[in-house]
Amino acid sequence: MKILSARQIQEADRYTIDHEPITSLQLMERAATQLTKALLEYYPKGEFHIFCGKGNNGGDGLAVARMLFEKEAPVKLYVVEHTDNASEDFKSNLKAASELQIPLQYISSESEIPTVEGVIVDALLGSGLNRPLEGLLKSVVAELNQQSAIRVAIDIPTGLFADSNQENELSAVYKADRTLSLQMPKASFFHRDTAFQVGDLEILDIGLHPGFLKDAETRLYYFNREEASLLYRPRQKHSYKGTYGHALLMAGSEGKNGAALLSAKAVMRSGAGLLTVHTSKSGVIPLQTGLPEAMVSADAHDRWITELPETVPYSAIGIGPGIAQMEETANVLKKLIQDASQPLVIDADGLNILAENPTWLAFLPKGTVLTPHIGEVRRLLGVQKLEHDYLEQLRELAFKNAITVVLKDSFTTIASPKGDLHFINSGSPALATAGSGDVLTGIILGLLAQGYPGLQAALLGTWMHGKAASLYAEEEGEESLLASDITEYSGRVFKLL
Repeated sequence: MKILSARQIQEADRYTIDHEPITSLQLMERAATQLTKALLEYYPKGEFHIFCGKGNNGGDGLAVARMLFEKEAPVKLYVVEHTDNASEDFKSNLKAASELQIPLQYISSESEIPTVEGVIVDALLGSGLNRPLEGLLKSVVAELNQQSAIRVAIDIPTGLFADSNQENELSAVYKADRTLSLQMPKASFFHRDTAFQVGDLEILDIGLHPGFLKDAETRLYYFNREEASLLYRPRQKHSYKGTYGHALLMAGSEGKNGAALLSAKAVMRSGAGLLTVHTSKSGVIPLQTGLPEAMVSADAHDRWITELPETVPYSAIGIGPGIAQMEETANVLKKLIQDASQPLVIDADGLNILAENPTWLAFLPKGTVLTPHIGEVRRLLGVQKLEHDYLEQLRELAFKNAITVVLKDSFTTIASPKGDLHFINSGSPALATAGSGDVLTGIILGLLAQGYPGLQAALLGTWMHGKAASLYAEEEGEESLLASDITEYSGRVFKLL
């Protein structure tokens, strides 16, 4: 799914109105229908307090209030008198709401801002905002942020810019528990400085013209279940284990053999036909006991990896989970990069070794995937902290070295070899647990071994990883998830696809 700029979103609205054809008021009615449906699904017993500005976002709020009222849901309207000018569609919907005698309060000063209970619906300002909040609107948002009611935003939280927020006053932005975004998400929903303002994200299709969306140019994409289903390759009836590839996983060291086992199980659960794990002698028994389905190649060293096995038989190679950062191990990674023509997935200590030897990045094989968390990507970029432009730095890292980079965060970002950015929102706070990154490495390696190209393996694997954790959290709770549970839930994710 494409992510468009604020300007492009306005153009998409105009294009739809001109080419469908449809009036702007009818398009607003279409959006309100989807918004009302979502609100009633999420909050079937909710008492709705809808705060409207005087533009088209406010018009959406008025139309939603009318539809909720017609469905006998408790609803009250609040119109903030922040300007003398109102859009024509706002006026039309205000008249319709007034004729139904929906309870309505005008807010013209700070003293008139109410304290409410139930569900607050933010319909104050939309995605066209390009300057920080001020005056009465700023005061209203500040007061709503302090209240205990559930906070929902229509399209975008008021005060948040759709594109860059580098010049914004983020403390003044509406803090949503849920955002119901129209047609597509906005770029700011996935930036780590602003993602927390959005809450749970739901995308509502309001039928903007597909012709415009198809031709619109962007380098930002949102990857969801529908996209994952398109990438997924079902198994063929007439096939055998060799059909689905032979993966080599280089992982583990004394005290960290659990990382190798977690990653290895994920390789097999993601559908690879064959797996060989190369590990230190200390890891042989744990692996053969914990995963008899895998073959094991024992290094000469008792405690860590010092040798590179023959790489020719393998269709994809993973390295990093639990390997430590010994000089001999670093030499193994260097030789792997020099010798291998297969796609690699590199994680954990493998990334830390790369960060110490940045010139090696230029020699990574085609299809290689790096999977850093925040600390690891800082080291790869050579910076002490991630600044506002960190996504551009991530894009440049991937493009310059023709690789795929998976930045693991609350909203995972995947930078492609072409310099595009893909955002994934399938995960859960449950993933904040030891070993979850090792499992992701295994999933991606398993997909690479089956022939998925690097970017596709990263996209599908990361979505599956997050979805498995989300399914577990729905059933068992977020706090109790173990990394091995992600692997155990992978079958349910395949069934979804």
